[in-house]
Amino acid sequence: MRGTVAPFYQSLNRQFLVMGVERSLFFLIIPLTLPLPFSAHFAPKMDIIAFGIFLVLHMVGVLITRADPQIIEVFKRHINYRKYYDPVSGIHAQIKILKPSVPVFVGKKGLV
Repeated sequence: MRGTVAPFYQSLNRQFLVMGVERSLFFLIIPLTLPLPFSAHFAPKMDIIAFGIFLVLHMVGVLITRADPQIIEVFKRHINYRKYYDPVSGIHAQIKILKPSVPVFVGKKGLV
């Protein structure tokens, strides 16, 4: 059985990377290293130390992104899970609406 030819655009499924690191992880690295040069009133030693720390964190970020580009999203979902959920019983129990893990098209609202 042969499948039909359909255009498949791989670029629509790729993660948005900044300098080889997943976007939200990259914007976590920058605030960690940016205050270092400004804390010592523009001392050249602190600039070199901050650049070295940035390089190390960037390399770790690239390795994490290569292993799993969606690791930050997985970690964010993991933080929201609780160890225990209160039991809800009865026919009138409120059903909690869960946020889907993938974008869903909802009419005029667009992708939610």
